[in-house]
Amino acid sequence: MSKEKSGVAFPTLIAFAVAGMAFAASMILAYYATHPQRITRQ
Repeated sequence: MSKEKSGVAFPTLIAFAVAGMAFAASMILAYYATHPQRITRQ
């Protein structure tokens, strides 16, 4: 039973991690899209 549970848990955690990184990346890109002066200002 534990083998089946871990077989489901790890891909789920990986999927959530990838989704979280994709969401964070989209938020960053959206921020830069709405604040272009942040990119060019040194």
